[in-house]
Amino acid sequence: KATVGGIKGHQLGAALYLAGAHLIEQAPDAASQQSFMDGQFTHKSLRTHAANEFRACAQLTRDPEQRVKYIDMANAVAPKKLW
Repeated sequence: KATVGGIKGHQLGAALYLAGAHLIEQAPDAASQQSFMDGQFTHKSLRTHAANEFRACAQLTRDPEQRVKYIDMANAVAPKKLW
């Protein structure tokens, strides 16, 4: 069983989670289409997983500028919290 690891693997994971979130967003009736893959994932959980993947990239990189970019990407895709 082949796996993709490291930063590339986390980038791929983030892209896949975001693709699922976009599928939900593009649904004709977005209010009723709040899940993906038979309810295993919700829009919020997909965005949370994508943000976590970008944060994992930030932890793995040694370049401080790249680290900031990954954190910015994570913050951009994470579900917005209303306090």
